[in-house]
Amino acid sequence: MSYVETLDVNQKKAIELMVKSMVKRGITNKYMQAGILAIVSKESGFKPKSEGGYGGTDNARIRKIFGKRVSDLTEAQLDTLKKDNEAFFNKVYGGRYGNGPDEGYKYRGRGMNQVTFKGNYEAMAKYTDADIVGNPDLLNTLEVAVDVCIGYYLRNFNSSAAKLGEYNMTNINDAKNLKDATGAAYHATAGWGKSKADIERDPTNGYKRAMDRMGELLTVAESIDTNGVMPENFNNNSNSGANANSGSSNSGNSNSGNSTAPVNTSGGISASVGKGGKNKNADVKIVQALLNEKENSGLEVDGESGPKTIAAITKFQKEKAGLNNPDGRIDPGGKTWKALTEGTSNTQNTNNTTEIVVQPTSLDASVFPCFN
Repeated sequence: MSYVETLDVNQKKAIELMVKSMVKRGITNKYMQAGILAIVSKESGFKPKSEGGYGGTDNARIRKIFGKRVSDLTEAQLDTLKKDNEAFFNKVYGGRYGNGPDEGYKYRGRGMNQVTFKGNYEAMAKYTDADIVGNPDLLNTLEVAVDVCIGYYLRNFNSSAAKLGEYNMTNINDAKNLKDATGAAYHATAGWGKSKADIERDPTNGYKRAMDRMGELLTVAESIDTNGVMPENFNNNSNSGANANSGSSNSGNSNSGNSTAPVNTSGGISASVGKGGKNKNADVKIVQALLNEKENSGLEVDGESGPKTIAAITKFQKEKAGLNNPDGRIDPGGKTWKALTEGTSNTQNTNNTTEIVVQPTSLDASVFPCFN
């Protein structure tokens, strides 16, 4: 039996949501989609969860995984420590990467890709409305876990130009083969501070598991259309199939948003829209409607920041916003937003279907940071 055949309907639904989120945030390279899926498969099995304890783990393996963090302990001390999960995680994670000495357990691994350390929780909070810093267990909610997981990879790939060269890549969408994509995704998860050789020697055996599964998961990724919609037979369950819930911009599904509904933009957008953005549904609709009005972009006003919307933003940035390096993203109060709303009246009609009410706001874009 193949790995994918062992997955239940909830795990397959998680894969569906992950791919849709990747497409929405601009990760369209199929190798990279499969690579990220392969890493998540070994991290959580597509089930958001907290990092398990080490009470039943051999001491030699614990020492191999945690190295210097437990090197000061005798065998007897380690035997005692590993039976107390809170004390154990405070020992190995406490005082590191934003954690206080007693916060290792609180900010242990959670979610789809086992986000660990308070510094990472704080950084990833910008990709979700949930207070994952104040209540870390919210990261084990499926929708929150998916948003944070994809945000994590966007953030880490956007800060790794030097390391990506080792995988024959310049950016997250430049993967040229499956092994490089999976290796880069694994490295992004483990941390760019480690060498590629260390990554491939991985003592947890996770690298091998990801490499073993990447081919199957590429087949899954390749079966998905450009809007992130899974094939109907993927879940083998009509109540959880992609077309029933995905909200695809091309599905014609009543759940995907009504392009004829009024769009009120009197307050501007609250967060970034486009590639790497937060892409709140209401904000995306505002941008889509304005692009249709100003550029006749022909977008469906559905609140989904897919490839067509990102391409329209990029085109507008090149041609009308005067950006030398268009990034496919619009930030509140930023140059692209100001150009898009310049000269727009308070009430207009887009393609005779969408009411626009625009009052540009002079928000400081730094209030809405994102990792792009």
